[in-house]
Amino acid sequence: MRGSLYSPSDKAIFDALCQSKVNTSEQNSILLERGIIASKQTKREDIAHYFSQFTHGYGDYFRLSQILGKNTRREKTTASVLKNKIDTTILINASNQLENLIADDNDTHVTTNKSGDRIDIIISYHVTNFNKSEFNQVIKKEAIITIEKSGNEVHIRSPANPHAEQWKNDILSFIEEDFEGDDLIVEEISLENIDSHKLRSSFFIELISNIEGYDLYDVTDVYVFNSKTDIDIDNEDTEEDLSIGENIRIDKASLKGQGVLQSKELEDLFLKEFYISRIQWKLRKKGEIDSDIYEFEAQFSEPNNCQLFSYIAKGFYKYKSSDEYNKNRQNFTTSEESLINKDIDSAARKTLALIQNKNLE
Repeated sequence: MRGSLYSPSDKAIFDALCQSKVNTSEQNSILLERGIIASKQTKREDIAHYFSQFTHGYGDYFRLSQILGKNTRREKTTASVLKNKIDTTILINASNQLENLIADDNDTHVTTNKSGDRIDIIISYHVTNFNKSEFNQVIKKEAIITIEKSGNEVHIRSPANPHAEQWKNDILSFIEEDFEGDDLIVEEISLENIDSHKLRSSFFIELISNIEGYDLYDVTDVYVFNSKTDIDIDNEDTEEDLSIGENIRIDKASLKGQGVLQSKELEDLFLKEFYISRIQWKLRKKGEIDSDIYEFEAQFSEPNNCQLFSYIAKGFYKYKSSDEYNKNRQNFTTSEESLINKDIDSAARKTLALIQNKNLE
């Protein structure tokens, strides 16, 4: 049954123990839990065959799942800004309360690092998806929630997923409990109150061009959305075909390539009141002839009302020589990614203010 919990078969156990991820040390540890000691000369396949014949419980399943479970790719970042002046002790207390809240979960490990006006809450946890194959159902994940004071504001950055969103909301609740001033003012990037499809697209077009210290190199992916427009198909087909066409509705489209923003195809979609909901672009450092090419992505996860804004610094292509770059993309270091995320977030907030002013006009 879809979504049900089931016990892995003896063949699944055998195949799992034969995988290289389950090294000799892990194999011996699993056997030792059953009071069995294996010789170093015993073949891996013989141990796997012997162990697979036992009766297995959830503990065996979960142990192997932790070893074989897939690590997820890096996630996009989302940010909230508290427009109140909040004492550092309140922020530290909120992070400690979150740590205490989730510390009882055996599958979740929390580490808190404090440095100056910045607090990093590092949460290692597991997500289970029973629709995956037996030992890929447990997915290892790590969420880093950053709380940082900047002047009279507090910036909270976290991964864009439901678990991290809940933890961020918990932090906001803890801060609100200790805060003795007026109500907390939480600012997030949203175009919910802007109906103009042109201004919604302008947000992304302005954003990618206004990240401090970088020049736009290219736009490679653009995703557009429109929940309002029914597109009529204008052709010379038969009357029967036209009647089918009247029921056709296209809400979203994706364009990939080079120079996508300047393409006629995108222009035609803009004329039909589509607007950008997600974009992937490349930048070069301003004033550097031998600059690497940096790749980014930003989106609204709820494109219908342009909410849940998130972004990611995907990596960079190393400069080789004139107009030549490595084909393989490299990842940023943690510190580099943190600095770039600040630049994207800052540009997004400045762009939002600009779009809101244009909307008022």
